[in-house]
Parts: sequence; structure tokens; C-alpha cells
Amino acid sequence: MDILSLPDLVQRRLMRKMMIKDRLNLRLTCRAFERLVADTHAGCFDYGRISHCTGNNPAISCNAENCSCKEWHGHALLEGSKIIKRGSDGLIYNVSYDQGNRRMVYSVREQDGMKHIKIESALSIALGDASFNLLYSSTDDFEQLHNLIKRLFSGISFNKFEFKLDDRFSGEPFLEFIHKLAMEIRIDHFVINQFVNWYWDSVTELIVDYPNRKHSVDFESHPVKDVLLAIPALEKLSVSAYPIHYMLTWPVIHRLIATHKTLVLGQDYWQITTADLMAIMQVVSEANSERSVQFGVMIRTITSFLDDYNIPESAQTGDIFGEFEVCEVQPKQLKVLRYRNCGIRIEISEPLNCGKFTISNVDEQLYIHY
Repeated sequence: MDILSLPDLVQRRLMRKMMIKDRLNLRLTCRAFERLVADTHAGCFDYGRISHCTGNNPAISCNAENCSCKEWHGHALLEGSKIIKRGSDGLIYNVSYDQGNRRMVYSVREQDGMKHIKIESALSIALGDASFNLLYSSTDDFEQLHNLIKRLFSGISFNKFEFKLDDRFSGEPFLEFIHKLAMEIRIDHFVINQFVNWYWDSVTELIVDYPNRKHSVDFESHPVKDVLLAIPALEKLSVSAYPIHYMLTWPVIHRLIATHKTLVLGQDYWQITTADLMAIMQVVSEANSERSVQFGVMIRTITSFLDDYNIPESAQTGDIFGEFEVCEVQPKQLKVLRYRNCGIRIEISEPLNCGKFTISNVDEQLYIHY
């Protein structure tokens, strides 16, 4: 089939179904396909990632030693635990991964054997089914990689994109590259896995500047309080770092509930008083827009809450206790209550001695597990 003879609309739909590795190969066949690849949207992928190269990432586009991709010679090809890289000086380098020190050992091929010359950092970018692995030492390296990625599509979408940042990434060139790349792709769900406090300002700037505010952000490591409070209103903010109850006070949590449509505090069991629970219910009930919050607790917290409001274990659907109405009951597992303008879903897991509160002013949100 002659793809180039198809109507433009059909070509674009076809290119949305193509894998990234196929785009890499197709663009090398001729100028017409190179333009088609660059000018079409790549479609939507479930997952993308920026992280440090671990030495186990899948190989990228082509063999470095026989590469016909003349505009970019800074790319690498993983061969098991090794990377082969063509340097800008035209030399061929071998790179192996030092598992103990989590660093890339960089050596140059010479006729008289291998010679270790320096240690380099390696960046891995996963876009759908392809992974780009870059040994970088200057701004030019980032520019070359960015230029290649721009030639692979006019746009791309991800349901989830993870930023795994640590102290091996540093400097303005790297931060500018991440910011530039994120601005050019559509992300529905950010996952921030950040272990260096001095990156938080850049993370905040990335989220604030990102053009699509209808996305969710999940912090899998400890964000500082000022970062959380500086984030603009989101569809969902999730903090799954463990433990977080040492870091967040209930006044801060109340502000987060008031700002974000959905707040999820996971991977922890909160020591929360009945008064704090009531304060959260009031914030959610009195909100002028959709609000939901979900967090885990120990069973004794649930027992104390029910006892303080005289809601017995034997309560049945339709029973009323003060301002609380019982809407649903599953013995020893679940209770759904109504308080003013919000619902409270209480889940109990006796074998684990823990439970979960979901509080929302939208009934449908009570049955969503975040």
C-alpha cells in the first residue's frame, strides 16, 4: 500500500496508530516520510517517563555504529547492560553501568584496547514503546536530543508521565530541557518522584506553567509544604509519599482541600481526631464547587468517630443520628453516611486493622478508589 497516496485525513489517523519505534524507522526511508512523521500527531500513550538511565532500559532507534540519522550523533544504543555511543568527535565509545555506584562508566575504543576516560551521567526518556538514552555533558547534548524528538511528531499525549528526579540531575540545561519537553506534550497525570529539595522550585514552576490545568499530580516523594501550597488548582492532587503525616498539618490539608477538586493522601494511616474529621466534612460540605478528599486511618479512629456521634455498629440504612443519615451499610466493611451537603464513605479492613475515609460533595466520587 502506498501510504503517501492516501488522503491526508487517512494518513493522519494511520500515523496516530503507529508505534514510536516505527516512526523512528519510517522517517529514515525518504524525505516525504520524514515530513509525514514530523507533521503528524503520534496519538495517546498510557505511560511516559524521564529518569536516570539504569542500564536496563529498552534500546532506542537504531545501531549507533551504522546510524544514518546524520542530524543527531549524540544518541546511544543499549546492548544488555552496555551502551554504545557515537560522540560528536566521531569516536565510538563504550559505556557500561556501574551498579554499585549507580553511574555510567565511559570509555573510548582504541586500537590498543579500552581506556576509561571519564564518568558521565545518563538520561533516559521513555515515550510509549521507545526509550531514548542520552549521555550528556553540555547544553548541546540536550538540544540535539530535543531536536530529534521534535522530528518524530507534531504532538503526543500521555495518560501518565513520570518525572523521577534525583541528585544525579543538575544544572540549568537539564531543567530547561525538562521544562521545554513537558510544554510540548500533553499530560493528563503527572507523577513527581523527587528526592532533592533544591529541585522543588523547578517542579512547582513546571506545574504552574503547564498549559493544561485539568490534570492530576501525584507526589511519590516528600514535597515541602511551600511547594504544595504554591500549586495551582488541579483536578486531583495525590501525595502518596510515606510517611507524610509528620510533614502536613491539618490547617495545610484544609487549604489543599479548598484549592483542589480531589485530594488523596495515600500510603499512610492518619492519626486524626473527631474534631479534625468534622472540620474536613464542613470544608467539603460548604464548598461552592466539587470537592473530594480520601485518606487512610487506623480502625480505632473510625471507632472513635462513630462513638462520638452515637452511630452504633447495628445502624441500618435510613437511620438518623443528629446531623448524620445512614445511606448504606455492609456489616463490618462499609458505611456510607450523609452529613449536610456531603457524603462520607467509611471502608473497614479488619484483618489489616485499618480503614479509609472518602468525603465528597459529589455522590459518584464516593465510590472511586484513587
